[in-house]
Amino acid sequence: ANDDAIGVAGLWSPWKNPATGEWESSFTMLTINADTHPLFMHMHRPDPKRPPHMQDKRMVVILPPAQFEPWLDATPQESFEFMRQYPAERLVMTPEPLPPKKAAAEPPEDQLLL
Repeated sequence: ANDDAIGVAGLWSPWKNPATGEWESSFTMLTINADTHPLFMHMHRPDPKRPPHMQDKRMVVILPPAQFEPWLDATPQESFEFMRQYPAERLVMTPEPLPPKKAAAEPPEDQLLL
């Protein structure tokens, strides 16, 4: 909301790609439940392929600059202290407009009923 820098808590690990034999880096951003977050609770449409108990809202773990170094130095046990919802008043979200609906295609002239 005030243009401060923020970070996202994540994990990385090198792994050997079995297809190429090359070492590569694998990354993930950590997420937490956002069912009660004033902003993130409005994001993401329900996924009909997932069961109802797996329809929770998710948000990345957002870190302010003062937590960058402590996050990088945290033990696995200490890392749980960072798994908190970021205050909504420190964020600004702007919805993207929905794409325009496509007009229904006209049937070919030979299929028109007169």
